[in-house]
Amino acid sequence: TRIEIGQAFYTPWCNEDGALVGDGLVARVEDDRFLFNADPMMNWFEQNAEGFDVAFDDVTFDFGLLSLQGPKSTEILGAATDESWADLRFSHLRTTQIGGVEVLVFRQGFTGEVGYDLMVGDAEGVAVWDALFNVDEALGLSAGGFHAINVARVEAGLVIVGVDYTPLGIDRRGDPVPVSSENITTPLELNMHKFLEFDKDADFIGKAALQREIEAGPRRLMVGIEVNWRDVVGLYDNSDVPVQVPSRTLHFPLSIYHDGAEVGRATSVTWSPTVRKIIGFAHVDPSLAEPGTDVRVGWNTGPIHGEVGGTIVALPHYRLRRAD
Repeated sequence: TRIEIGQAFYTPWCNEDGALVGDGLVARVEDDRFLFNADPMMNWFEQNAEGFDVAFDDVTFDFGLLSLQGPKSTEILGAATDESWADLRFSHLRTTQIGGVEVLVFRQGFTGEVGYDLMVGDAEGVAVWDALFNVDEALGLSAGGFHAINVARVEAGLVIVGVDYTPLGIDRRGDPVPVSSENITTPLELNMHKFLEFDKDADFIGKAALQREIEAGPRRLMVGIEVNWRDVVGLYDNSDVPVQVPSRTLHFPLSIYHDGAEVGRATSVTWSPTVRKIIGFAHVDPSLAEPGTDVRVGWNTGPIHGEVGGTIVALPHYRLRRAD
């Protein structure tokens, strides 16, 4: 009820134990119509909607998403629509026309930059793409894909389901999908606590369990990690294998060690062209989460196996101001 028409809320969703099922946006597009983009959440929503007067429409394959991001994104969008976008606040949305196509514009993004997500009908994506690239070339619009946005979101400290945590989902029959205890996580462990409101009048799933976790403290925390790229180069050199520093974000975890014991895992490890370091997320015991803590990382990619140095750092790796 607090979401206004034309507004979007970012939120985590949990089970009764406070374990994370997913995270994403909920937008109110009409008084009684909402849009959520948190795949694979449909099963969870449908199961918990029993007893409510609500219907679901899966439009996943009816739309595509063009993400217009960067310091000149507002100027480019204005030129493509002949409208001013200065008054569209972060986490708000409205419709417009681009290249004669109706587009739902979210003041959002997954890069940490100022930007917009454009929800476009599947058959009309090319027309919108062409209209954007017909804008004045001096504005410097260029094309990027999944791998580029994946690196940008790591720099900004933004997690992704299935890579930085395993969703504790349910199948079509309503049965839990098996997940190892090591891969189960909570919003508190992933720094999503600011999106939890315990003082609200309405109850929410997992509230009691999360309150207990706050009192006891989370079993681990997600912080940043920088990996010593010179150590990585040394592993390749010792193996007589050409050096391959990861230009694409690793979608599998790397073990983290401290004093010879395995103490956590690193996820979304990648080379950052912005900070010019190998960076990622570290999921470790709170006692090891202090910036400056030295750790070792199990570098196991392709033919290379060995330990390299790493340092715990604060998030985000690169701070931008995307919200006004």
